Amino acid sequence: MRYLSSKSILKKYSQDRSNFVVKPTLVAFPKTEMDVVAIIEYARQHNLAITPRGGGTGMSGAAVGKGMIVDFSKYFTKVHSIGNITRVQSGILLKKLRRRVEKKGYMLPGSPLYEESAIGGNVNTRSIGPGSGKYGSMDAQVVSLRGVLADGRIIDTSKKIPQDIHEQLLALQKQLKKDTSLVRFLQKRAKVAGGLNLKALLQYRGINDIITHLIVGSTGTLVLLTELVLRLPTYKELKDLYLIHFKDFDSLQKSINRLIPLGAVSVQYAGRETLELWDKQYRHKDSVGLIIVGFEKHVCIDNVVTHALQVMNIPKKKRAHLWKSRAQALPKLEKQAKKLHVQLPSGIEDTSFNPRYFSKVMKDIQAYAKRRGIKIASYGHLAVGSLHLRPFLDMKKNPNLLDIVSKDIFTIVRKYGGTLIGEHNAGLGKSKFLAMESKKMYAFMKKIKKVFDPDNILNPDVYP
Repeated sequence: MRYLSSKSILKKYSQDRSNFVVKPTLVAFPKTEMDVVAIIEYARQHNLAITPRGGGTGMSGAAVGKGMIVDFSKYFTKVHSIGNITRVQSGILLKKLRRRVEKKGYMLPGSPLYEESAIGGNVNTRSIGPGSGKYGSMDAQVVSLRGVLADGRIIDTSKKIPQDIHEQLLALQKQLKKDTSLVRFLQKRAKVAGGLNLKALLQYRGINDIITHLIVGSTGTLVLLTELVLRLPTYKELKDLYLIHFKDFDSLQKSINRLIPLGAVSVQYAGRETLELWDKQYRHKDSVGLIIVGFEKHVCIDNVVTHALQVMNIPKKKRAHLWKSRAQALPKLEKQAKKLHVQLPSGIEDTSFNPRYFSKVMKDIQAYAKRRGIKIASYGHLAVGSLHLRPFLDMKKNPNLLDIVSKDIFTIVRKYGGTLIGEHNAGLGKSKFLAMESKKMYAFMKKIKKVFDPDNILNPDVYP
């Protein structure tokens, strides 16, 4: 195991893909699970916080922090088995794992298009991907998890759970079930709304399953993940992949309302401001946005998208190019912002709401952007109500502008039962929106955090 603290290393690990910059004290690269235990002992002795990190691609600031960064992507990359039940270490990057999984005839539908992320990071954020319309988020694929608790004990959710954690969680489960107003609130939350997954206390009976699905989406605040077991679906090639342009958001809304029940595996969206940077063959001058809709069976959509400007059935040989263009949306937006000498911060990149409100949300956001005199690019996964917004802001001129815009956008999505914490989950500076959604919900999340990490050393600034 190595501990590094050179200026270049600390600078590299002071950022992820969010707009937060936090300089750590040192960076550790564990090789074994016992190294992770030793890291926790060292951190406790020296009063250091611990932040786990995989590919460093997180957009909520959950992969940066004061104290010690623990990088799992260098050595925790073993693939123990691949099949319907797949067991891997937490640090392996998607670009390596996905190829091996698909070669064996399986797929990772809950993982994002961006392949520099680590599978442990996908679990920690409860990520979604192009196949989430049918297969759900990463949470749906997780069978069990293994890792190290904040006190140095190893926990494996496929085995006996430590008695103290077992008893405390059962007590909290009873407490939650008695609070009917909070239960109703949780049940109404958007499908991929983030924060600690309190619904696990309502959805699962067994303590092992409850803990497994509490850890999924916990952004490294409950346990340092070392290994995960996934149940993967058999790889299914898309029979039809449609690219559809629309002249207005109401037409787009009507179409997605009809397409999702037809069995769409994926409904990817890109707005006009994002499409301007795509390859020319995917643009349309009169389009407010497009959707990419994939089906695992042949589906005729002629009667469903009658208000579309353009409908293209993408042949198999051109699909890789289309997905590459979609995956490059954010890098190209970042490049454009740099050219314009403005910032493209991540404060509102993670809205989540019921897909049936998409048109209303977008019209409100566009009206807001016009009033503010700012440009907001949009793209996302509409089948699960995940919309990424990227504002072009001159934050050198007005350092408080992102905070103002974030609160305003939060007010818009809350009108429709949404949140600003979705696919990328909670991180530095974002947990306040969980408390703004519901003080009671946020307080309960902190109770869960205290069960696993009573001294608050794991990613302590995520749930302050």
